[in-house]
Amino acid sequence: MAEKTVKELKIALHKAISEFSDNVRSSRLSPQKLRNLNKEIEIAAQSLDSLHSEIDAVKRPHDVFDPGNPRTIGFFIELALTTQKRTSLSAIQSAYGSGVYALYYIGDYVHYSTISGAETPIYVGQAAPERFDARTPREQGATIAARLSEHRKTIERAAGNLSINDFECRVLVVQTGWETAAEDYLIRLFKPV
Repeated sequence: MAEKTVKELKIALHKAISEFSDNVRSSRLSPQKLRNLNKEIEIAAQSLDSLHSEIDAVKRPHDVFDPGNPRTIGFFIELALTTQKRTSLSAIQSAYGSGVYALYYIGDYVHYSTISGAETPIYVGQAAPERFDARTPREQGATIAARLSEHRKTIERAAGNLSINDFECRVLVVQTGWETAAEDYLIRLFKPV
C-alpha cells in the first residue's frame, strides 16, 4: 500500500467527520440513543486527542497544576478535611459555616462492621450556604451544624441497633461555591456506604 500524503489523510479525516455529522443530524434518535452516541463520541474524541499527542513533535506535560480545576480543589479540600479532628456526632454544637462533612461509624452493628473505626466514612455530605454570595462563615449561616443535627435526629429516631454515640464526624467550612465540587470529589474518593 502506498504511503498516503498528509493532504490525503486530512481530506479523509474531514470527509469522515462531515459524513458522520450529517448522518447524526438527519437521524431521529431517541434520547437514550443520543446519550449512548454521545458517550461514543467522547471515546472517539479521546482517541483522537491521544493520537494528536502521540504524533505532535512537542510533547505535553504529564501533569498540569490548575488551581481552578474542581478536582484540584477537591483534592486539597480532602486533605484539609481528613486533618480535622473527629468529633462525636452527639457533641456537635451550632456553629457558623457551610462546606463538607464526613460521618464515621465506630460501633459494632454487624452491617457496618467492615468500616467500623476505619477512615472510610459511612457518609459524605455538604451544606450549602444560606446566601449564594456569602463571604464569611457568619454570612454562610449555621448550615453544616444544621445538617449534622438532622443526621443526629435521624439516627436517634432509628429503631434497633444504632446509637448516636457510635457516630463521629469531621467538618470543614469551605469558601462559598466549592461545596459541590468538594462533595463530589470526596464521594469519588471514599465511596461511602
